Amino acid sequence: MAWNPTPEVAVARDAARILADLADDAIDMLVIVYVTQGGKLGYVSYGHDAARCAEAKKLAEVLYAATQKRYDVSKKAGCAHLETRADWKRDEGND
Repeated sequence: MAWNPTPEVAVARDAARILADLADDAIDMLVIVYVTQGGKLGYVSYGHDAARCAEAKKLAEVLYAATQKRYDVSKKAGCAHLETRADWKRDEGND
């Protein structure tokens, strides 16, 4: 991969190494979508080489946009809520 020294990408690289050991296979691409306790949505991506990095970033952007569109922070419970697949089906075609 093209070296990226940011701490977020370092986490993704480390996760890819750990998952590779667990899967007993190399991880070509990894995307992590996360939510902070404060309700901030974020993502980070990793690719094994420069081409896979570019593809992982594209995938991450699509997943992030879809999650951002459907993600809601419940003010009452103070917890995150992501609409269910049934909710998505109901709204299908209305995007």
